[in-house]
Order: sequence, then structure tokens, then C-alpha cells
Amino acid sequence: MYGMSYEYHMPDHHQHQQHHDHHHQNHVSSTGKEIEAEILSSSGAIGTDTSARSLVRTQDSRHRSQGGHNNSNARRSNQVHPHHPALTAEEKAKAAATNGQAGWDVLEITGGVRNMSRSLFAMNHLGALYMANNQISRIPAGIASLKNLTILDLSSNRLRVLPPEVGVLMQLRHLYLQQNLLRTLPFELGRLYKLSTLALDGNPLIQEIFEVYQDYGLDKFLGFLLEQLVIDSPPPPTRNPMPVHQPLSLAHNAKINISVMCYNVLCGQYCSRAQYGYCPQWALEWDYRRKGIMNEIRRIAADIICLQEVETEQYYSFFLPEFQTEDFEGAFLPKSRAKTMHGPERIHVDGCAIFYNSRKYELVEEYSVEFCHLAMSYAHSDGCTTEASENMLNRVMPKDNVGMVALLRVKESALPTDEHGPRFPQQPFVLVVNAHVHWDPEYCDVKLIQCIMLCSRLRQIAEDVSMRFYHLSSPDAQKVPIIFTGDMNSLPDSGVLEFFMKGQIGYLHKDYKGIRYKPCIDRYSAAGKEKDYIISGLQLANAYQNIQLNYTNYTLDFKGVIDYIMYSKNHLNCTHVLRPLCKDWMESNQLVGFPHPHIPSDHIPIYAEFELFAHSILDVERQPASEYASEETWSAEKSGGSLGSRNDSTWNSGI
Repeated sequence: MYGMSYEYHMPDHHQHQQHHDHHHQNHVSSTGKEIEAEILSSSGAIGTDTSARSLVRTQDSRHRSQGGHNNSNARRSNQVHPHHPALTAEEKAKAAATNGQAGWDVLEITGGVRNMSRSLFAMNHLGALYMANNQISRIPAGIASLKNLTILDLSSNRLRVLPPEVGVLMQLRHLYLQQNLLRTLPFELGRLYKLSTLALDGNPLIQEIFEVYQDYGLDKFLGFLLEQLVIDSPPPPTRNPMPVHQPLSLAHNAKINISVMCYNVLCGQYCSRAQYGYCPQWALEWDYRRKGIMNEIRRIAADIICLQEVETEQYYSFFLPEFQTEDFEGAFLPKSRAKTMHGPERIHVDGCAIFYNSRKYELVEEYSVEFCHLAMSYAHSDGCTTEASENMLNRVMPKDNVGMVALLRVKESALPTDEHGPRFPQQPFVLVVNAHVHWDPEYCDVKLIQCIMLCSRLRQIAEDVSMRFYHLSSPDAQKVPIIFTGDMNSLPDSGVLEFFMKGQIGYLHKDYKGIRYKPCIDRYSAAGKEKDYIISGLQLANAYQNIQLNYTNYTLDFKGVIDYIMYSKNHLNCTHVLRPLCKDWMESNQLVGFPHPHIPSDHIPIYAEFELFAHSILDVERQPASEYASEETWSAEKSGGSLGSRNDSTWNSGI
């Protein structure tokens, strides 16, 4: 058996410390010794000519010496680097203070190593792995677990093939494979769109790959590989609805069913390889994606469909004609910038759209909510101080996101006809809201202000509707049923969701980021300006409140729930929602992000079914669905086993 000597060194200028320290400190103390022991005792892991060493070094000075494609298309030769010193006294002291958990994420193993120990793949905190100048002939599929790698050096080995699992190392910036025996490459390598260096010199590559590698830049070479990738996996299992609350049967309180879908369809101008380089270009093209989007919409078959990121041209040339063939009508509001643009530019501005089944509903009124205009109004409102006004004008007003509100009335022909059951005193109304809030996480204060402005405007609309259509002597926003949908670009623990769910938020909430807005917004509170918090005046619930939905937006760099369907608890009971995407399918296909050939947007649609009651049900207890029905029971009773072919006697519709 041949021995290995190990030295762990924490670099002085650690580029990846912020990203990996926390993970590593939870990891090294429990596995570091075991990893070292296994590699030391593995007779098959080393050669017969030298002792091996592991050392930790800074990443600069190392990867700059490698050959291959990079940003300057330069080729450079391999260099041998000196042995790095062991832990310094300061680093040993830090390791002792953290129970031996030294802060390192760079590892080098040399000395004729023939195989990669599986224990190496438990070190998933690694940011750089150097295994050049060994005798390695095979890379195990376990390499996929090292997802934090930004540098992987496998140069000067005996590799004849790379595993396709290399294609899931999406953080890789530098990949060194020169001086091996590679004749071909896995097409999955094309997913590594963050690569700035790919070194392949000295490999007997087949002519087709060698010519593309030699003659084109790195981006085109990766694109070439990705376009050859055959997606032969089956589509994900159907996302059937799952029960949430027990349907209510109330004497003297008529009800009808309403179904709503919310879906960010990913505007074509935002869908590029630069943003979604892990997806083949053909699957990013609008002509391909739009078919998948409409298939999703048709399969889910909602009565009301709220879409975000709809391009103006696509609304008029594609979406509206498609929906009209199915007896749906629509309304559309582009972002405010469209008003400042001319025709060729204006048609590419995206916005929000609401489509509704015209056999069931009629559009009574529609309202636009343009946040930049509201911000200007708020900034010049009575009592607004100079500081608060400047904050509104400098931070909130430049963001031209929009929301829209549609007042729908249920047609008389769609109302229940049971002669012995309760009847509606009049044709019921519902306010449908669709919004797209600013995206940047650095502007959580702007998101919150946008939602405060939206709720204030919505409350005004509801109060006006209560007077004009419900003939009340005084305005009452609680009288009007509201269904609120949108891409809120805010996680469930954000101030935005706290405001919606609790109906209020303090002026000192952390999401304001210490920026003073109170003098500009307090007069729009439903309870006046005297309190230290602002009140929405709406009583909303989240349709997915008790559902484990891990994400609605799934990309390489972000995965989380940011899309929502909310509803007024006064008149609506949520009975079903669309279940999450199958976790097993995601894992078996090693999906790193959407879009994907089977997933046409970077968002997934969400959906909810409601019972709308003629009179308030705010005080009625809602029973969890688990106490009364399974999904199979619902499917058999409601849709004959297929959501897309629902045959409910009262609500016989859907696209």
C-alpha cells in the first residue's frame, strides 16, 4: 500500500468563502476524517510511482495557467505549481475554535491516482478540485454531487469518456480536460453555459467535434453540444387537482363553482440562452414554447385564466385568437413604458392578461393599476415630507410594473337551476385581479409599496362596486368577492405576503429597508394614519396556504414560491388546488432549471377551485379535505378521470 500525505490550507483571499463556509462547517467535522482515512487506505486509488498529496490553494494563479477556450480564446500550456505550505498558526487557531472545521473549499490530489474515491463526492462544499497529472481513466457518476464546483481540473490523465453527469455541475466556470484520451464528449456538457474556460487540447477528438471546438468560440461550441442533446425522457406526470377544504352545503345560501389559473408564461424577449443556457435553443424558441403553454392551459381547463409576461404582439396575434376559438374573451394591460414607445418597440412590451369563459361571465368593467403613476401621485399627496416624496420618486416610480382588475358578472344562464335549492338574489359579481410585481430582491421595499398601492386601489374599486352594483347606502369593500392572482416576486415569508395574509404591516418592517415612506402612504390605510401600521382593508386567504409547494419559479439561480392565488374569505371557499410537480420526475431527469423541453416557462401554473356563495361565509368553519375525500374520489366524481374533459352539469366548460 502506498501512503498519501494531506495538508488542508485555508487561502488568504478566499473567493467563495461566503457561499461555502456555512455548509462546510456543518460537514467537515463529521466526514473529513473519514474521507481522509478512506483515500489513505484505498490501494486502488493511487499509482505505484509516487506518494500523493492533497493541498488547498487559492484559485487564481492556478486556473490562469491552463490551456483551452476562454474569454480571450487563448491557449496556454500546463504548468507545475509548487507545494503549498501547511496550515498557518492563525488557521490552526481558527480550526481549533471551530472544532477542527477549517474554512477551505479547494482540494488538489496528485501522485498517480487511478480511481476517485466515492468519499470524495461527499465533499460537496468544494469550489475547486484539482486532479491533474494522475492515471485516472474513469469519472464516476457521483461527480454530480459536487454541485458547488467552479473549477475542475482533470488534465493529463487517461480519461477515455466523461459521464453525462458532468452536465449538472452548473456552477463550473473553468473545466480542464487537456492531455487525455477523449474521442467524444457528452452532449450534456453543453448545459454548462457559465463556462469561461474549456481546455480540450491534446485529446484525439473525432473530426466533427474537433472542428467545431477549433473553429468556433466557446459559446457556439457549447450551443452545438446542447443542440445535439436528445431529450427522450417522458413528460412529467399530470398535475391533477388535490382537495383542500370540504365543500360547504349551507341552507339558504346559494353557491356556484369558479376555477382560476395563474401562469407566468415567460415573455419571448426574456427567454434567451444567456439567461437559460441549460435549455436547448430550439426549446427556448417562442414557436415551440407557445404550443406547450397552450397545452397546459387547455389541460387545466380553468374558467378564468390570468397570465403574466404576455408580449403585446403575442396577446393580439396568438393568445386572444386562440382563446376566442374556445369561447373565451380577454383583457390586456402592457407595462407603462409602452405608452412612451412607437409601434415596432411597443409591440414587444409585456404585460398582464385576463381571459374568461364568455359562456359563463360577462366583463362589466376593467381597471388599470400602473404603479409608476400611483407612486407619483403618492409622492405629491398631502402631508408627504420631502424625504418620503424623494424615496417614492427615486425608488418606486421608475418601476413600471402593472396590475389589472376585471369586474366579471356571472351570466344568468350559468346560475344553478335547482328549483328546490337556494337562489341568488341577483347575478353575482367577482373582482379578478392580476398583477406582476417588480422582480429585483434588492428592492423588497418597492415590492411592498407596490402591493400597498395595489390593495388601496383595489379597496377603492370594491367600495365603488358595492355602491353601484350592490346598491348599498355606504361603501363596503367586504361585500364584493375578490380573487387575487399574480407573480408577486416575493417569498411566503416576505413582507408582501405578511401584508396580504394579515391585512396589515408595520412601518418599521425590515422589508422597508429603513427607508422612510410612511408620510406618503399612511393616508391610504383602511384605518387612517394614526396607527404605526398600515391596513389593507381586505380579508384574503392563500389558496395554497397548507400545501407543500416548494416552488412556482424554478431556474438555476433561484427556486421558490413567488406566484399566488388569494381570495376573499367572506364569500369564497377554496376546495381544490393543482398539486405540485412530481418530485421523482424532477430528480430522475436531473433538472437544474426551467424552461425545459417539457416545461415551456420558467414558472409552473397554479390553479384553484372555489365555491362562491351569495351571502357571507366568513364565520363558517372550513373542514380540511383529508376528512372527506381523496384525489381519486374527486377525479371520478368531478371529471371522469380527466381534468381536461370535465363534464360538470352546471359548469360544463373549459378550453
